[in-house]
Amino acid sequence: MDLIGRNQPQYNTVTTTATVRDALYKMYCEHIDYLIVEENDKFMGLLTEHDVAGKVLFSDKPLQNTLVKEFMTTHVPVITAEDSLENAMRLLDNRNARFLAVYDGFNFQAIVSAQDVMREALKKRRTTYDAIETAQQVGHY
Repeated sequence: MDLIGRNQPQYNTVTTTATVRDALYKMYCEHIDYLIVEENDKFMGLLTEHDVAGKVLFSDKPLQNTLVKEFMTTHVPVITAEDSLENAMRLLDNRNARFLAVYDGFNFQAIVSAQDVMREALKKRRTTYDAIETAQQVGHY
């Protein structure tokens, strides 16, 4: 998939022991809606605005006293860089997921969002239609 290369390297990271308040501040400052949660350079999961919004409603604990590991998502569907765009779309749909973790063997590579996948699908569709239109103009179709 072409979009994997565009998503590397990713610096939007946070540790499991950071506070949710600090993580939200980082997301706000960087205009992003998720952070990759790492511990000792190992992928642990994601912290998304959606995670925080959903869990803050049921927590009486102040965000400055709540750790990322308490709110993060640890079950992120996995693909490889060699997986097809269609497989990524199917996995997002089947798992009702917003993000996919990309691995090369046992090595974490990147996060791909549903928006990234949709953008790539539209680009691929546009390229296909442009090729058909060009062929029709030349008289091959």
